[in-house]
Order: sequence, then structure tokens, then C-alpha cells
Amino acid sequence: MPSAIANVVLEPYAGYIVDGDAKANKDVSGSNKDYTNSYSGVTVGGRIGVRYQYLIFGVGYSMAKFDMRYNSTADNGNTETFHDQYRAKYKSLFGGFTFSSAFKLIGNYYQEVSFEDRDPVLLQNGSEVLGGAEGATQTGDKFYGHGYGVLLSYTGYKGLGIDIEYRKLKMSKFKDVRNENYGDVSNTMAIGSGAVFTKYSSTEIVLTLGFSFEFFSWREGPRH
Repeated sequence: MPSAIANVVLEPYAGYIVDGDAKANKDVSGSNKDYTNSYSGVTVGGRIGVRYQYLIFGVGYSMAKFDMRYNSTADNGNTETFHDQYRAKYKSLFGGFTFSSAFKLIGNYYQEVSFEDRDPVLLQNGSEVLGGAEGATQTGDKFYGHGYGVLLSYTGYKGLGIDIEYRKLKMSKFKDVRNENYGDVSNTMAIGSGAVFTKYSSTEIVLTLGFSFEFFSWREGPRH
């Protein structure tokens, strides 16, 4: 009898960015300073591709909303905590292996990633203030970049999948809506007066739940 050798696979999912860690290096008046920003938030998305025997490959798209938290040291030496809300989008190509009916290992290449500031105010120590020289982006400011991810997936009862992914992202472009400026992160006047990024990168650990559907099977004909 003919047997299926390839299937179209569709997997919508929803989950949570458990841990986000964004590192920025700024040159302020000739002095380099490192900043670490932490974030977490909800994410939804999906993957569609082809499974051919033990191989799987295709494209993916997801969105996330998270609260960026970071600290800044004021001139008086006090540490101030800031919160800024972002909306993120991720477009990816993926490929991987299915080790059994339950486990998959997938590598993602994120050819386009964007982080966009989506709130009109900045929270400083729990109170609303305008973003500015303290280090906040403002509504509409956007980072663009790319990156890689490694995902381990377990598919259990009735196609329910549990996925955990580690991502490494590098932001190389920045759009400043205040100055209508768009260019390389490394030469863009961005966060604060006189501050120029020299690099901006991020790592993420993402946990999601999804359902995997397979349809449109290709089958090989009978062998003689």
C-alpha cells in the first residue's frame, strides 16, 4: 500500500517570554556604559511547514507584548527603576528533526525582529513621567534586528505541544520618531541626550503551548 512520506504541518501557539535580558552599551560623552534591561510578557504565533520523513522545515511568525524594566543611577547616586512597554514581532525560517512522534528539535533563524515602544509615558519608580534623558525610548521608537533560536518540542495528548526555546537576538537598526532618524544602532543618537549606542543585544527564554495539525499528505506509489 502507498504510505505518506510528507505532510503539511500547522502549529499555532501561545505562551510566555519567561526571561528576557537585553544588554545595551552606550557611549555617553566619550565614556562607555553597559546597561542590562529585563523583560517578560505574553506571546502568540504560529509555524507552517512541511514534514518529510524525519525532517521538518518552514516559516514562522509571532508577536509579543512585554514590560521592559531597567535601572538608572541618578546624579545624586540614587538608583531609579524604569518601566516601558514594548510590542515585538518576529519573522523566522526554521528547520529541524523529529526524533519520534513526541519530540522535535528545531533551529530558528529570525531574519526580521522588531521591538517597538507602545506606551506614551514612562513609569519611573511607579509614577508616570515623560521619557527622556534618563534612558527611555518614546512611543513609536523601534529597534530592528535578527537572531537565532533553538527549540525543543514535546507533543503529547491529541497534538498538544509544549515548547521551550532559547533565542539570541542582535538589534542593528534604530528608528527615532522624535528626530525622524533611522540608521545603524552604532551611530544613532538615541537614548538620552548625547548618548550613542555601540551595541544592543537580547536573549530570551520562551515557553509555549500549541496544537500541531498535519494535512495534505503526499504519498509514494506502490513499489513493484
